[in-house]
Amino acid sequence: MLNKSMKTPLTARMIRSAVFGLILAVGFSAHAASTATKLKASQNATIPAGAKKGRAAAAAAASNPNAVGLLDQAYGLLRTADHDYKGHRVHAMHAIEAAARELGVKLGGGGIGKEAQTTSDSQLKSAESLLQKAVGGLAGKPLRHVQVALQQLGVALRVK
Repeated sequence: MLNKSMKTPLTARMIRSAVFGLILAVGFSAHAASTATKLKASQNATIPAGAKKGRAAAAAAASNPNAVGLLDQAYGLLRTADHDYKGHRVHAMHAIEAAARELGVKLGGGGIGKEAQTTSDSQLKSAESLLQKAVGGLAGKPLRHVQVALQQLGVALRVK
């Protein structure tokens, strides 16, 4: 039987994890807004006449800047997650990078964090949720890359 003093540290850790997650979410939302602003500015730039793929990528990114922001947020969450998940987290990151490349966008992201397993799992679940939202605004190769990322995250979350 647990006494009250043993329950308090667990509750405090849960609260700290929730606050950390909230801080991350606010930070990534601000980063996504910044990315969307940069994307709108880049839409006004002219594309060379011979850059057929570049025009297609710019058109795809312009058609759904929200999906680009969601991809960027998900990538940032995965990048800061501490645990490797037997390579599945990294495979998901590569798939998201490939989707962004198809859209003509370069993703950023912070450094690698030092979280507990539960916090890292929470970040992967948040990234998975963001990618599921982005699916609705994507088509073609970017959509297929995001679907691969979702599959990899599903496997990663089953790895312990």
